[in-house]
Amino acid sequence: MIRFANRLFEPSQIKPKATFGYELTANNLVEVVENFVGAFQGAKLTTGNMRKAFVSVEVLKAEKAALEAVDSELATRLGRHTVMSPGQWADFSRGILRQAESDFTDRIRDLRP
Repeated sequence: MIRFANRLFEPSQIKPKATFGYELTANNLVEVVENFVGAFQGAKLTTGNMRKAFVSVEVLKAEKAALEAVDSELATRLGRHTVMSPGQWADFSRGILRQAESDFTDRIRDLRP
C-alpha cells in the first residue's frame, strides 16, 4: 500500500488539470477563479430559473421514456409479424399514443407548481 501511495504522488504521475481551457497551477489560480466567476457575472440565477431548468430536464426525460415505450411496443407488435387491417392499425396506434400520453402525464405530474 505504501509503495502504491508513493507511486501515486510521484511527480511523473501528477498531471496538471485544465479548467475552462486554463491549466490550473499555483501561479494562475487567481486568474482561473476570476475567469470562472466572470463566466457567471450578470447571470440572474433565481429559483424560478433553476426550477424552469429542472422542469425542462425532467420533461425531456419523460418525453424520451414515453417515446421509448412507444418504440418498444411497436417493435414487439411488429416483431411478431402481425398482419393488421387499417382499422386494427388505427386502434393499435391510438392505444399506444394514449398510453404514452398517460405515462408522460404521470411522470411530470409532480412538476407542476
